[in-house]
Amino acid sequence: MKKQIFSLLFIFLLSLNPSIAKGEVVKVVVTWSPGFCNPDCANLLKERLQKMTQVQEVNVDANSGVANIKWNPTSSFSYQPIKQNMQMTGIGVNDISISVRGKIVEDGQNAILISDKDKTRFTLVSPLMGDPRKYTTSPNPFFRSLTPELKENLLQEAEQGKIFLVDGSLYQPARSPPLQLIVKRYRIEKAKE
Repeated sequence: MKKQIFSLLFIFLLSLNPSIAKGEVVKVVVTWSPGFCNPDCANLLKERLQKMTQVQEVNVDANSGVANIKWNPTSSFSYQPIKQNMQMTGIGVNDISISVRGKIVEDGQNAILISDKDKTRFTLVSPLMGDPRKYTTSPNPFFRSLTPELKENLLQEAEQGKIFLVDGSLYQPARSPPLQLIVKRYRIEKAKE
């Protein structure tokens, strides 16, 4: 009964202030080589990540080498504290994937995703889609961008005031800022009110 009351109260508050649901880093998934972290290491990693003020909740699976992190929606996202805490436990980051809710704006040649609550800026880039019949070179990280078609689609939707949920991996996060987010998929959630 209490859960139903709280659910109804949350829906009511959300209808009064829709910005409650706007813009934040929703989820962070960090992976590493599972053979390098035993259960004691995983417990230490969980303890260290939970001490971060930006983190609300952490689940660590040592066997698969994955940490799922629920980020505090009002805290700016930064790769460095995650990297430092992982290094302090003796493991390195293989990949860091995030889900971000926010608005997309054009900034020169780039499309930028800005999460509303914490104002973290992510430069959106396309995944590398090489032709298997051709030689593919590694792109210069400073000139990586969205494909023209994807950029046009995102900016057209953004002009209509829509909120996006973008999932993807960070591209070379150690070089940030700017944070570059590889767009694996996106979903349009709703128009701004």
